[in-house]
Amino acid sequence: MDKEKARQLEDILGVRVRLVTVSPQAWAGRGGGESPKPGDVAEFDQGCWLLVKRNETGLKVLEIGKRLSSVESRLLRWALSQRTDGAFLSTENEALAIRLGEWIEARLEKDELHAPLPGEWAARLSGGVVPMLLNYEHAGADAGQILNVARSFLSDLSDETVIVPLRPAEWLILAPDRLLMEMESFDREEEDPDGVREELASLAEGLQQAITGEWGGDCHVAVAEPVQPREELAAAAALLRETLELGRRFHPERRVHLPWRIHLEWLIGHLPEPALRRIAGRMHGAMEPFADPETAAMLELFFSLDCNVSETARRMYIHRNTLLYRLEKFKLESGLDVRGFNDAVRARILLLLYKMTKRK
Repeated sequence: MDKEKARQLEDILGVRVRLVTVSPQAWAGRGGGESPKPGDVAEFDQGCWLLVKRNETGLKVLEIGKRLSSVESRLLRWALSQRTDGAFLSTENEALAIRLGEWIEARLEKDELHAPLPGEWAARLSGGVVPMLLNYEHAGADAGQILNVARSFLSDLSDETVIVPLRPAEWLILAPDRLLMEMESFDREEEDPDGVREELASLAEGLQQAITGEWGGDCHVAVAEPVQPREELAAAAALLRETLELGRRFHPERRVHLPWRIHLEWLIGHLPEPALRRIAGRMHGAMEPFADPETAAMLELFFSLDCNVSETARRMYIHRNTLLYRLEKFKLESGLDVRGFNDAVRARILLLLYKMTKRK
């Protein structure tokens, strides 16, 4: 149902009618039943929700500014049942994706990360997949439109991608691993793990830019190396969710998050709160140089480029000698020469600790 038809319904009912997407949890919170079907109603004090369609983005409902009489409810339910174009009916694939998302969430809650896929998906996901986690939050955009952008971007590479809804505004994207072979820059002759990771990072960045370029908003994408979904799907979802959460905590400036780039973040992020407070207390003085945003940004870039002075200077648009001067200044303030391996590791850990303890 489009906005024009919603306005027509407003004229008939004499109250405001909006077409909105809500989560199954919100539906249940308003008193809606389990496994709702098009035409079902959830009533609340200010009005009611009439379910139009259940799909992978959630529940598409008509938000009506009054409670429906029994006659109105029956008429609307009849009108929905007369639709033959499938606009209000969940497709079989969408229903399957919803059930798979519920199964993944149940496995994560029970820590059953290597549980075998349910039978209805075992045959459909028989080969390797590239798992990605998409998190998008923007009040002005419809979730269905966001996923259409994602499908459009990925359809150029593979038309067999599956999108599974998890939490509200969070989707697990499963693309066949041969997608990497279809990318123009992939070298079929060379088996290079670093090359595969570069292609995966490029894929995630392209998806993120496609969505924000179309709709703006706050879009984050995490991607992992290909997995065999029959026994690794729940584990892959857990890895991606943790990667995205750690990335947002330690690197709020990033929008693409890669598990092979957050090993130290994972270690520090799992330290108990009392241990973090003790470490922060002992190293209070050592962490002071990281309070300067420019210094912290310089070190972040320096470490991300494997401590390459020339490349860091080029990315910062400054002369190499200027960067060397700033690194020497940091050495005088902190006692750490980050051009050496041991001090670089210490500085990296201190910077992460500073983020954990000072930005809360």
